[in-house]
Amino acid sequence: MAPIPVQLPSSSLAALSALGIIPVPAANAPPPGQPQPAAVLKGTTQNGTTICLEINVSSLQANQMNGLAIILSALTSRGMNVDGSASSSSSGAASGNPGPVGSSGSGAPSARVGVSSSYQS
Repeated sequence: MAPIPVQLPSSSLAALSALGIIPVPAANAPPPGQPQPAAVLKGTTQNGTTICLEINVSSLQANQMNGLAIILSALTSRGMNVDGSASSSSSGAASGNPGPVGSSGSGAPSARVGVSSSYQS
């Protein structure tokens, strides 16, 4: 299964860590073909408030998957996009944003909600 790109507020790192999901910097990730970490840190936004991750769902245990779903749900239910910005609508549909886990159009799930592609590594 391909990794799922996700952008989360930097403040979510503690919750991820509590689940045992410790993002590994992309430069330190093992080469393809080797076991991959649960999360790879691809970069942060320029102001550092948002982290850009790739989640390797196949590397997650059931409790980690459930915990990640709770984190994403909590962020979106309090009016926050997964990219850390405030949501202008409660459902996201009016602003053109899909729900927290949608489809990227390629059949691969995507958890990028209201995400800008500007980050630095």
